[in-house]
Amino acid sequence: MNSPIGFWNARYAKTRFVYGTKPNEWLVSCLAKLESGSLLLPAEGEGRNAVYASKFGWKVDAIDFSESAKAKALQLAKAEKVSLFSYEIGDLSTFVFKREFYEAVGLVYVHIPSEWRKVFHQKIEQSLKLGGRIILEAFDKSQLGNNSGGPKNIDQLYDLAEIMQDFESIDWLHSEHNGSHKLKEGDGHNGNASIIRLFGVKTDA
Repeated sequence: MNSPIGFWNARYAKTRFVYGTKPNEWLVSCLAKLESGSLLLPAEGEGRNAVYASKFGWKVDAIDFSESAKAKALQLAKAEKVSLFSYEIGDLSTFVFKREFYEAVGLVYVHIPSEWRKVFHQKIEQSLKLGGRIILEAFDKSQLGNNSGGPKNIDQLYDLAEIMQDFESIDWLHSEHNGSHKLKEGDGHNGNASIIRLFGVKTDA
């Protein structure tokens, strides 16, 4: 079980939802400020955010490379009587995103290795329409000392200033580092955490 796909398929194959069934709080608070439209959710996992957004009229495109994750997402959607979102299986390092299509993108704990992180973020930026919003929550590099979740490789953890610089045409409306955030998202994200939060608007095509 050395491959990332194998790891995540095994993790998501469990009966319990690893990160719970409730949506990410930061995503919820940011979406509440916007009119519903097209929403991209890369690395969506078990579907908690896609199901929530779909309930409020968002047309969601979810992507993950785990078949087990998709199965859990469809299970949750059925339980919540939601059938409005698309869920594709794909590798984010090679996935071809729609260009200038989305009103919003939610990057919720999408941790990308540094070797292709900036290219990925630029593709995400290009997928947004002018005026579209980016919503991001992720673990900071100091999360390595916590046991509340996240990558165990510091290369896949983030620095607030570096992440902001990855997106060249985004005007950041909110940027935050919280080193003592109380995280409670299932068993996978539970306890004191060091996180970053970003909310921005695309101002240049």
